[in-house]
Parts: sequence; structure tokens; C-alpha cells
Amino acid sequence: MRRFGSWHHPVPALLAGTSPGAVLRHDIRALATPLPVFHQGRVALLGDAAHAMTPNLGQGGCQAIEDAVVLAHLTAPGADVPAALAAYSGMRVPRATAIARRSWQLGRLSAWTSRPAVALRTGLFSLAGLLGSASRAGRPRTCRERRAEGRRGLDGRHMGVRQR
Repeated sequence: MRRFGSWHHPVPALLAGTSPGAVLRHDIRALATPLPVFHQGRVALLGDAAHAMTPNLGQGGCQAIEDAVVLAHLTAPGADVPAALAAYSGMRVPRATAIARRSWQLGRLSAWTSRPAVALRTGLFSLAGLLGSASRAGRPRTCRERRAEGRRGLDGRHMGVRQR
């Protein structure tokens, strides 16, 4: 209640109705320094083992799935495993590192508590929302846009979505 009691409805009521013993607390762990590669020899890391990140973007699990898809694609039967793992690191390190960095930055931004900082943050988020609605950037693509673009796999081939 000390930390969230002044939040909007229904947060205070939910907290008041929850016994302290039922509250779970989990510390957040993230890699402070990104790994330069996600493999060594014939061993690959994926998911949190490769790029543990703060939960602010909700992308940890998504990045693990992307890792698995890329790894499965590159290590198909008959693949040169060390070369495939080097390619995996080359493809995944930049993207996963960028997303982990953005998640950490958003977490820092959301932790601001002084009135001027909170006002600035609120203004920045409002501006970002306005800019996102004025252009394609910042909003998810519609189904129609995805269909128009076609879905391409890692090898550039069509991924089962028919173009009309």
C-alpha cells in the first residue's frame, strides 16, 4: 500500500484485499553488459541465458522464440554447426541487444519520481502517442498491411500468407 496506495482505481482496493502472504516478490535480473556472441564452439545460448532483459517491453519470451526459430533454421540437418552458430550470433546479438537496451531505458524512464521528471515523462509519452498516430512508426501493422507486404522467411521465401 505504501508504494501503490495512491494509484488509480482499482489498484488500492486490490491491494487492500490481498493478504501480505499471498504477494509474490521477484527481483529483476538483467545482463548489465551484453554478451558479444551467443555461442562458443558447438554450444549456443538462447533466451535469458543469452540476453536476460528487464520486463519493461514484455519482449524476453519473444526474443527467446526468435532465437529458437533462427537457430532451428540455421542448424538444419547437414548444416556446418560451428558456422551456423556463428551466423546465429551474427543475426541475433544486434537485435536482442538493442531490445534489451530499450527495455532497460524504458524501465529507467518509468522509475522517475520527482514531480518535474514525472511531468516530463508524461509529456514525452503523450507526444510519442501523437507522433505514433500520425505516421506508421509506433503502431502495429494491420493485417491488410502485412498481407500486402507478404510474409518472408529468413531465406526470403514466402511464409504461407497468400498475397491478393
